Amino acid sequence: MPYEEDLGLTILPLEYFRRMMGLDPYHFWQMTFTNHPMEGYSQIYPHERWMYGDQTMPARSAKRGPGRHDIIQAIANAESAIATVSEFDTWPGPLYTENEKVILQAPKQTTMYRTLPFSLLTRWKHIQYVGVQTYTPILAGAVPVYVVGSDDVTIAVNTTIVADEIAICYPGTQVQIRPITVTKIGNAATITVKRWLMGDPALWIDGATIDATDVVANLLATVDVYRVWIDHSQQILLAWEPDISMCGCLATDSCAICQHATRTACAMNRNYKIGHVSFQASTYDAITDTWTELSTCYPNGRFPDYAYISYQHGFELNGDRYMSRKWSEIVAYLAAANLPDYVYDATSQPDIMYYWREEMATPNEFGGRQLAMADIDNPFGSKRGHIQAWRAVRQAVGD
Repeated sequence: MPYEEDLGLTILPLEYFRRMMGLDPYHFWQMTFTNHPMEGYSQIYPHERWMYGDQTMPARSAKRGPGRHDIIQAIANAESAIATVSEFDTWPGPLYTENEKVILQAPKQTTMYRTLPFSLLTRWKHIQYVGVQTYTPILAGAVPVYVVGSDDVTIAVNTTIVADEIAICYPGTQVQIRPITVTKIGNAATITVKRWLMGDPALWIDGATIDATDVVANLLATVDVYRVWIDHSQQILLAWEPDISMCGCLATDSCAICQHATRTACAMNRNYKIGHVSFQASTYDAITDTWTELSTCYPNGRFPDYAYISYQHGFELNGDRYMSRKWSEIVAYLAAANLPDYVYDATSQPDIMYYWREEMATPNEFGGRQLAMADIDNPFGSKRGHIQAWRAVRQAVGD
């Protein structure tokens, strides 16, 4: 698997973690650059931990750690741990779930199944949009502009798409380069990204240091620009199991063996905060961009057995493009606490990372512990980052 695909495994951009841990941006992304000397806590971070053995890395030969992939795994595990806390069921930032299968229960009273709105409960709470996440190309092979000595790289495109839906990806992929900022004047959009995020992933195959001043040899020559959006024309698919008896088929459109009869449906906000979605069988009209009454009856004249729903869910962004500041910090702290032990010395473990990895259950010199009673049943663990995350989750559940 290409290394850049790892970057799409987390909601929190890896760059956010780097910034919160106070790591040099170029060194973290395996680079050297003007005015970024190797001193203090600096070290070159390779993608995989085993790459620390590469002797071409300046003054670094021990398999210290972690590699960027270790951190990606820690972030993904932190996000999952937060989301799966009992009675929480919410991801710390926007996540897309496609074709989630919901088993439906028919209402007890006799009703007109075809027209009345019914409801379902999704697996995840805090629904933001119902529909299919779609990558629509805006410009393939867009050429970044690198300014000598500058950290900022710009990409210019002409598009009517709103700034919040514009994304850039590694060439030939749908793996986003994050974070970016987008400004628009009329249809002229300017995308800005940091130089240290533009390293060529083909150079991550070992621990060799990448010279960020050499644009032609080491940095991306092109990127692909996409519109990333939720297509609300495909929201819910209702499904019926085949109605077949010894005497033959009882309904024309459900005769196929081992196949569901289906109808489309639109979604309404019954209570998206708790994942409660109303639905009504209907047909999408692409010309008017509206949902209209279903033109055919329900198969078999009965309530559907299943619903397949695609939706984006998670906590609100609160002004950020990828994850709110509050939950970005919580995920980063929990991820730091979950990083595996590794060989380190005074130059390889920054103070901030160490702070969140500190074990709080260890008795002090007087035999006491630093844990409050409310933190003892923490399912995350007993390090400082675990405790901070658990308190945030408890507060959010209370809200």
